[in-house]
Amino acid sequence: MADALVGSMAMLLLSFGVLVICDQTSTRQEHAEIYDLSFSEDSAKSFLVARSRVKRRGWFFIPLITGENNKESNERRDESARRDRLHNYCRQNCWGSWTVWTSCSHQCALLGSRVRSRSPVVPSQCGAYRAELLASCSGKRKEQQSCNQQCLNGGTLGPFACACPPGFAGTCCGTAVSCGFPGKPENGDVSSLLSSHSYDVRVKFSCQTGYRLRGPTSRICQDNGEWSHYVPKCEIISCRDPGLLNGGTRTGTDFRFGHSVIYQCDTGYRLSGASILTCEGRGRWSARKPKCDIVTCPRLKAPDGGRMMTNGVTYKSMAYFGCTTGYYLEGSTVRNCLASGRWDGVRPLCKKTICDRVSNPPNGVVTVEGYEHGQVASYSCSIGHQLRGESSRTCGGFGPRGTWSGRQPLCQPISCGDPGTPVHGGKQGSTYTFMGQVTFTCQPGYVLNGAERINCTSGGSWSSPVPVCNACQIGYFKDGVNARPVCLKCPSNSHTLLKGSTTIKQCLCDTGFQGPPGGPCGEVKCSSLSAPEHGTISQCQTTVSDVCEFACRDGFIRTQGDAKRVCRQDGRWTGIQPTCSACPINTFKSSDTACDGCPPFSHTTSIASELQNCVCNSGYSGPAGGPCQDIDECGQDNGGCEQTCENKPGSFKCACTLPGYEINGTRPSSCTVAKECSELTPPANGGLVCHHDRVTNTKRCEVKCNPGFEHIDRTNAFEECGSSTNWLWSHEANEEEIPPCVEQFFPGVEIEAEVAYFVSSCGGLTDSQKAQAKNQMIQLLQSKGICSLNGQSVCNITDVKISCDSSSRRKRDTNPAKLTFKITLEKDKVPKRSVNCDAICTNKGQAADSENCNAICLQEVEHQGVVVLQQTRSQLETLFNVGSTKESSSETSFRTMGSQGPIMALFIDGLQMVPAGGVAVTKQPAIKCGDGMTLSQGMCVHRP
Repeated sequence: MADALVGSMAMLLLSFGVLVICDQTSTRQEHAEIYDLSFSEDSAKSFLVARSRVKRRGWFFIPLITGENNKESNERRDESARRDRLHNYCRQNCWGSWTVWTSCSHQCALLGSRVRSRSPVVPSQCGAYRAELLASCSGKRKEQQSCNQQCLNGGTLGPFACACPPGFAGTCCGTAVSCGFPGKPENGDVSSLLSSHSYDVRVKFSCQTGYRLRGPTSRICQDNGEWSHYVPKCEIISCRDPGLLNGGTRTGTDFRFGHSVIYQCDTGYRLSGASILTCEGRGRWSARKPKCDIVTCPRLKAPDGGRMMTNGVTYKSMAYFGCTTGYYLEGSTVRNCLASGRWDGVRPLCKKTICDRVSNPPNGVVTVEGYEHGQVASYSCSIGHQLRGESSRTCGGFGPRGTWSGRQPLCQPISCGDPGTPVHGGKQGSTYTFMGQVTFTCQPGYVLNGAERINCTSGGSWSSPVPVCNACQIGYFKDGVNARPVCLKCPSNSHTLLKGSTTIKQCLCDTGFQGPPGGPCGEVKCSSLSAPEHGTISQCQTTVSDVCEFACRDGFIRTQGDAKRVCRQDGRWTGIQPTCSACPINTFKSSDTACDGCPPFSHTTSIASELQNCVCNSGYSGPAGGPCQDIDECGQDNGGCEQTCENKPGSFKCACTLPGYEINGTRPSSCTVAKECSELTPPANGGLVCHHDRVTNTKRCEVKCNPGFEHIDRTNAFEECGSSTNWLWSHEANEEEIPPCVEQFFPGVEIEAEVAYFVSSCGGLTDSQKAQAKNQMIQLLQSKGICSLNGQSVCNITDVKISCDSSSRRKRDTNPAKLTFKITLEKDKVPKRSVNCDAICTNKGQAADSENCNAICLQEVEHQGVVVLQQTRSQLETLFNVGSTKESSSETSFRTMGSQGPIMALFIDGLQMVPAGGVAVTKQPAIKCGDGMTLSQGMCVHRP
């Protein structure tokens, strides 16, 4: 059957001379190969069968009407031409399918390329040319083409990669350059706390109040992914030393921001100004330095009859009081100015002094004019007697009772009296009356100057004055008790120490000489001295009083001994021989006897003779002799630290400032996570949306409930975990559970109104009358269409309460009262599942299965409830509208909506109730949830 079909087709081919082979397996494009060939019947049949098997394609013929001439031309072609055509066809169709392109050798580069290849395949009808086709099939066995020659973000192609503009990196410039956290100074802030920042982003630094920024004010993310500059520091601001007080003390030596100093005055001083000064944020003190003013006392006056002397009127000043001659003092003689501003003691007074009466002496008389202070008593003797004592006495002394000067004299027979004994001398003879004689002598070391003998004369006086014993001068001596007038001189090179020497043994050798007391005396010599090790000695002699001076060489000081030694009288040198010792390491010679330490953070390398021999320690810089300043290793590349670099005196230390990070034990410059939050389990019927902030190492998860569920007891729907919670989640830190997601319900809506009626007696209503009044009010409302819209019930009259109020008065009633009906109208809450939300959402243009449908449905139901009760409110206001009068009577009428007749008063068991006028809406339409429910985001949810 197939062969017959092929034969038929071959005949058609031979008849029309056109073959169209269509690839019917491709769905993306149509492809046809048209050949203008002339085949024999057998050749055409074999070709078509082979073509259908190898290519697996359908085939069909399109007849072409070429006319009789074209047909004859084709028939005239000889067998050789047909073979050439078959040969050409075979050469053009001797290849198999291409392989898949290889991967590109270089991405985004001029030299990027890819290749593919194919193998020769000989069609079955071309078997006669098999060897030739396999050797030289027409066409290429392998193809190569360029690839990936496009750079991203404005990059420029290069031989092997793209040259990227600033801010981008990667082979194809597809990676945006970013920098990590820029760092945050202690006691400061940074304008961005993000953990990643784009190229060219600038962050700014600031300090807290009381701190001053030291370092760059900003950092820029550079094209190499590194921040420019370094993290600045916030240094605490200091105030200047406010100074000390005269007459006071100051407590506190810390002048930095926030610190205070306290001033107090000493005893006797008062503070003027603020006692406490606090260093404020601008580096200024909160107030000026106070003053201590000394306490002053009132001025004093001298008492009458007295005098006063004082050194001032300020604290600790003293006032001295005394009385003039003839007066005595009562009160304080000295008064002190106290710290309280008052004088101590008692105010002084001066009173007159009075002496006792005097009597006549034996053999004499006394004469006196008065007994007050200053009065004189005069004494005289009888003839033949001589007054012994003062001839007069004066009233004097202190205190109220005065005393007479001296003693009362005596009247004795005339006598010359004891002439006295010269100092350093002696006297012989004891008769001192007329004709009496006395002889004088001098002690050893003294000679007599004056009369050796004197006599008592008749006039009661001695013939000559008492002689004087003069001492021998230094260098002289006199032995024996006699009146010899000459002192003997000491031997050569000797002297006495004092005047009045009594023996030659008191003659001692002069300076520079030595020998026994009294001589002879020979010259004294000291031994020679030499310079100490590492020192020098001045040129000096060895005689008494000669001086030798010593000094130590550079770098050496005198540690013991004396800088000067003097040759003594005994032939020995004063002091001890000096010793020169080298200054210890890290000190330098500052004086002959002292080595001072090198300035802070410096040292010496050998014996130092001056300050400039001290050089700075490692980690410090400065000139020879200091000062040495700490090198800030953190100022360059952040000291190589990953997070924060802390500069130390002479060194630095890397620290981790991000919460929960600590220094890597093997790499002290890097930080590793030490504390992090656990994974959080979402609640049932809910899920989590979490974010991790690397800067604060804090996780924050928003707890979301599935549609139809909601939280009810949380002020927010977030859980946090970080340093503030010690890496516990919020509910764990508070020892709580994550609030569950509970099912939502729609809330109801309610409105309250009050209607009043006047009654003659209100407080006396019985329970039965009150029940009748409630029923009549409900029937009245229902009959007037309250809670009814278009014939359908839209709300419920849930409660009617009545109360009495006697405060209202009517002009014609002497004892009026008012009965108030409080009416509650409520639109029932409807469970969510029973609301036709699909229809509501569809009408609002929202798909019924969308996430927003629940919210749209909720809003619509609430809106409908509010509208219904607003309409009901209008009905109530229209029904009970009184009109223009404030007070009503039994004739006041009310009209319903659309009614013509009045609403008459209510009657209860003969008790008439007259409308009081108007309706008061005491509560506007409001959302209300039922028992066991609570309102949350417009939904009524179960209360836990």
